[in-house]
Amino acid sequence: MTGAVVIPALVFFVPIHVAVLGLVLAIMTVMGVTNHMGWELFPRALVHSRLGGWLITASHHQRHHEAYRCNYGLYFRFWDRLCGTDRGLASPGTP
Repeated sequence: MTGAVVIPALVFFVPIHVAVLGLVLAIMTVMGVTNHMGWELFPRALVHSRLGGWLITASHHQRHHEAYRCNYGLYFRFWDRLCGTDRGLASPGTP
């Protein structure tokens, strides 16, 4: 719902080039599809790094759905942590 409201609002209220809007939509689509198919796009070193602890990656998303039926973040885990729905990854050696 948020994406359906925010994207049109960007077009009407924020000066954004159509190419940038297309890039944002493409990234949203690729991340959404790969996160739900379980294809990890990010290197293992990034997934298990400090930065990876804040990103929603395919590995994190799979683990998330094993433990919860809802999520609040799209790209970053901030809202899931705040709402108590973030278990992260089991250990650095676990995908």
